[in-house]
Amino acid sequence: MLQPPRVECYKEASVGTWPPRLPNLYETFTQRLRAVATIVRMPIVPCSGALMGRAETLVRSVFRTMSPTERLSFYAIRNPSSIIGRLLMILAGVRDVIAFDVYVDESDRVLGTTGLYRYKRDAEEAAWVAWFCVDPQARGRGIGQALIDHTVSRARAAGFKRVRLYTSTDPNESAAQRLYEKNGFMEVRRQGGLFGTTIFREKVLGDRA
Repeated sequence: MLQPPRVECYKEASVGTWPPRLPNLYETFTQRLRAVATIVRMPIVPCSGALMGRAETLVRSVFRTMSPTERLSFYAIRNPSSIIGRLLMILAGVRDVIAFDVYVDESDRVLGTTGLYRYKRDAEEAAWVAWFCVDPQARGRGIGQALIDHTVSRARAAGFKRVRLYTSTDPNESAAQRLYEKNGFMEVRRQGGLFGTTIFREKVLGDRA
């Protein structure tokens, strides 16, 4: 014999009250959205002033092995128009620095960095990613993905068809390797050197990120 469907009322309903008091779906959704926004914000801003020193400290803590040119690169980023800054870029084969941005929290603590620059040899063809990294203590919160999206969007807006970067086989960069692969930065070659093996990657930009 068929039984009528069982109707369960919400606990918030009082005995003998009909219809039961339903939860405020809009309020519930808003609370959850705010919780997500607290975990993953999108405050990516141009790096300048006091943020530059914090960004450099983070980069040096993440990339512990640097070539002399890489160590001096922050001077060029800070002072791209100065004689020394221009000389450093010439020695590195860099044409110009397009952007250098940081991901900051509510206290202006730098949790991640990214940038774009051009080499002279392929200046009309591609933009290169500069010092992409995320604070190890802030990983797993979507910051790396936000920075990747931001970087690719910047390159596309500037009219580039390709975005290139170089990284290494350092185990400290393994999480970044997975993120690059996930976002279409394909490995094109490897090169051995004094500071380890360098991995070169490239992403061909289409109409969408």
